[in-house]
Amino acid sequence: MNTPFKLALIICLSLLTSKAFCAMVPIAGIVTEEGKKCKDAKVQIYEGNTEVDVLYTPNNGKFMVELAFNKYYTIRISKKGMVAKIISIDTRVKSDRVKVPIYQCDVDLVPEKLFIGLNASLLDFPMAIVVYNRKKGEFEHNEEYTAHMRTAYEELSKESFERAEAKNR
Repeated sequence: MNTPFKLALIICLSLLTSKAFCAMVPIAGIVTEEGKKCKDAKVQIYEGNTEVDVLYTPNNGKFMVELAFNKYYTIRISKKGMVAKIISIDTRVKSDRVKVPIYQCDVDLVPEKLFIGLNASLLDFPMAIVVYNRKKGEFEHNEEYTAHMRTAYEELSKESFERAEAKNR
């Protein structure tokens, strides 16, 4: 993580209680691998189509990033042999100094091998779209979109398990 990013992160974290004035949007998460904390997951931050930061999770799977206001970001979380998860974040607000709590973004990675031979094009889309809710004063994921993606992902997983069971008969 570059030095200005670290400095902004330290300043914001030192100010955060439940909400604080920050010039950045704090995003925290825990990456798990089939339910267990994931070491060395790659967390890539894109502004538009340009990669602006990369970090790797430590033993506890935790990561923390800060995103500038009024931009579009994509966070891609991956690890070799696992299906990458993508989160789209729209940090547009009317001001660049608003009170926002940390947006918690936990992700569970699953093995790619589960989806071999299936139409897994769904996995190329973000699992969540995050936007600022002015009424609540916080960033949150679009419930309808996330529910749709979760249902489609569960159906794909079910198809994978049914196929595996049929093979074992």
